[in-house]
Amino acid sequence: MIQTALWGVSRQIATLATMIKWEMMSHNNRRPAGFIEEVLDIFGMVAILVFMRVVLRGRGDSYGMPIVPFLFTGLVTIWMLKRTCNIVSAIPNSFGRFRVYQGVTMLDVAIARGLVTMVIFMGVGVVLYLGAVLFGFSPPIRNLPAVVGLQMTAGLIGLGLGLIFMAPFYYVKLLRMLIITFGGRIMIFMSGCFYVYPELSYSLRPYAVWNPLLHLNDMVREAYFTSYTASWVSPSYVAGWTVAILGAGLICERAFRNHLGWGRW
Repeated sequence: MIQTALWGVSRQIATLATMIKWEMMSHNNRRPAGFIEEVLDIFGMVAILVFMRVVLRGRGDSYGMPIVPFLFTGLVTIWMLKRTCNIVSAIPNSFGRFRVYQGVTMLDVAIARGLVTMVIFMGVGVVLYLGAVLFGFSPPIRNLPAVVGLQMTAGLIGLGLGLIFMAPFYYVKLLRMLIITFGGRIMIFMSGCFYVYPELSYSLRPYAVWNPLLHLNDMVREAYFTSYTASWVSPSYVAGWTVAILGAGLICERAFRNHLGWGRW
């Protein structure tokens, strides 16, 4: 029995490794226009948020954090979540090409594509951070590995949400635009992309503290900037939400796969 279980685990690992390699190769062969558009969208949003902070609020920096890396850290966190969710939730529309491969499921493709998306997008984030340091827009980064790990956590949340939204987006196409596009904009304004928790009014803080993405963004800022300490955040709260969303995503994906009859062959 143990030998059978070990064989199953080794086969699953081999399948995932093959899918990750395939996704990397196919990503290199795709036109990068959509990805470039996402990066340009980040710069466009940075310009808008700079205007909001400098012109409307009369200040740029926040608690000693220069505005450019301050906004980069917030936006990359949210874009990591949004991009991964969008990519993973669209897998049922293109899964037909994989059904000829025995043993490959939607979950295998989702994990592989989600991980590749997260790694590539995190690479862009690191380039932005190091570029900001190199050109004098940012102070030295306090703990880059911690920044990367925390923002990859946002990608894991996006992976879980993508699994959850697979079925709704597959059956109701309009939901994708409403949730990914408009929901993404709402997340920017509610999750600390251009502010930190201490800047909120006292009347909003009791409600904002329930937002795990606000916790995550402040944790990223604390890991990036030596001048900021996020004493209010709860890493266990973020971890709990991450595990819960991934668990719910696995349940939803399995139920959806069985409903379509796309189980493991």
